[in-house]
Amino acid sequence: MSVEPDRNLISGVCVAVRVEPKVMDVLFTLAAAKGEVVSREALIAAVWAVDYGGDESVSRAVSLLRKALKEAGLGDTAIETVPKRGYRLTIAPAPDEPPQAASPFAAAESAAPPPLRPKRGPFVFIAAAFCIVLLIAVTAFALTRSSSPALGIGAKGVFAEKTPARRAALTEPPVIAVLPFDDLSPGGDFAWFSEGLADELIDTLSRAPGLTVIGRTSSFQFRATKLDARAIGEKLGAHYLIEGGVRRDGDDLRISAMLIDTRDQTTVWSESFDRKIGDVFAAQADLARAIVAALNIRMSIGDPARMVGTANTQAFDAFLLGRAFLRAEGPENILRASEQFRRAIALDPDYLDAHFGLIGSLAVYDFWHPDKLAAARAERAEAIAAIARIEPENPAIDILGAWTRAENGDILGADRLFRKSFAGQKPTGCSNIAFVETLLYGRFAKDYASCFEVFRQFDPLDLSTAENNQFMAHMIGRDDVAAAEYQRSLSIPGGPGLGEIYAFLRDFKAGDRASARARFKTIADFLPARIEEFDAVHEHFNDDGRVREILNAARVSPANQDPTRLVMIAKLLAIFGDPAGAADALNRHYLQAGGTWWQELWMPEHAATRREAAFREIIRAKGFERFFRESGRWNDFCRPLSDTEFECF
Repeated sequence: MSVEPDRNLISGVCVAVRVEPKVMDVLFTLAAAKGEVVSREALIAAVWAVDYGGDESVSRAVSLLRKALKEAGLGDTAIETVPKRGYRLTIAPAPDEPPQAASPFAAAESAAPPPLRPKRGPFVFIAAAFCIVLLIAVTAFALTRSSSPALGIGAKGVFAEKTPARRAALTEPPVIAVLPFDDLSPGGDFAWFSEGLADELIDTLSRAPGLTVIGRTSSFQFRATKLDARAIGEKLGAHYLIEGGVRRDGDDLRISAMLIDTRDQTTVWSESFDRKIGDVFAAQADLARAIVAALNIRMSIGDPARMVGTANTQAFDAFLLGRAFLRAEGPENILRASEQFRRAIALDPDYLDAHFGLIGSLAVYDFWHPDKLAAARAERAEAIAAIARIEPENPAIDILGAWTRAENGDILGADRLFRKSFAGQKPTGCSNIAFVETLLYGRFAKDYASCFEVFRQFDPLDLSTAENNQFMAHMIGRDDVAAAEYQRSLSIPGGPGLGEIYAFLRDFKAGDRASARARFKTIADFLPARIEEFDAVHEHFNDDGRVREILNAARVSPANQDPTRLVMIAKLLAIFGDPAGAADALNRHYLQAGGTWWQELWMPEHAATRREAAFREIIRAKGFERFFRESGRWNDFCRPLSDTEFECF
């Protein structure tokens, strides 16, 4: 690592991070101590040239310095917080030179919160497309939170005096982005809490009439960014940014925030809220009120406790931590997420967010923990029943119930609930029912391509949006759209994500075996539970007959009888020319392993698979034939031959 103080740059092997001058001064002050502890008072005197005050400035500067050193490749441990004493630089600088890199400490204990920027492998997000109905349900729930009892608010004079000119100059509805709040806590160990509060603020502001709020995934890409407000605004299409920090120290809580106009980079408003941790909900409400007042937007903010769904601060803590684990992904983090949501529910059985969070974590057990799938589904049913008890009219109940009915082979019952939930929607274009029609029933909405640009607008830097766009483009045969979305995903952190598998399929179809082989290796290496036979597939990739032998051995192997492995084996058998083997693998997935990856039935690569007897057995056993016949709505790939026979193609 190198440091250029004149340019305020900290450079690692692959990245250069620009920091504020005061942050650079803090680094040199710590380095000058040669491993000794530097008190907060000493830092204030050395960097800010005062002998009192500046406590918050120290916390902010240390937090930013930690992030810069981490980006430069030094991990999370370059700066040690020594309780009640100060800070110590754990890397040793060379004589008369800036600090050089050293090995970071060992990984944190398993109970520690997950990193907030997890590395996402190309195949990790395959589960996202398979849980789309759950995501629709959660979205429906979010809409219900705006119905909480409201308290009227109006703009405070101080804000009204500052903002009329700005509002007059803005000829379109304001677009706002909430950046992740910095963790300014003494120990720097509450990042999950500070970012959780930013999440809650996004949710609250999203309900403001006449205000567009950029999605979390896009706005949180600019954590510890080197870009200025104008550049961020241009990338996100945002007129305003909200930046802030949270300091949590024992029972004391300080939330600081500022509203920045991205057009001229001026601060429209800033304020700090000092509370005890037990008053965190009131602090959140005050913050939201202040922001909408600064924007001259008329909005009612609900009762503080109702706004977040619980009055229990411990339950709220558990929920935020569970959500952080869930977003971090991976088998262990999914288990930790589930445990935190259970803890939140135990503390407050009526906490809707916690029940939805638990459902979200359990929904991906078929991907991460197939051995626990039956128990997960039973627990999910209990969570759905709890939601129905707490809020009987919640629109998500029918959606979740529909998905459960589909899992149990009652497609007719699932359809009735879906249509009740999406009443008034036509099965075309961007409607939710159009997605369900395609995903579950195999009736493709050909005009779905019109939705792709719409989905980009809300969360332009969200990798999941690019992944889902590629998924749907692949489903409807729009390889051009899928390829364009793949290229776009390469510029998104964590990309290309799930798009790698669709790029693999395109390369294979186009006859580019060399590129397909390279992509296959990447995909195989990121499977949550690795299929050992895939090493041999990679070795013999250009020998279709030998590959089919290897895959068929994998198909019947006891080690591969879980939903994820069977789906992947089926897909590869299909593209390597063995539809009978592919049909058997799908049969095992749906009828033996309890898999519910319905969209796989209708994938383009399974055109020949659908002609096999084992495939028709799936259609009968899982309730599709009954649904087609009784509803009269056969899909794009199956048709009746008589009152008792049908074919698929």
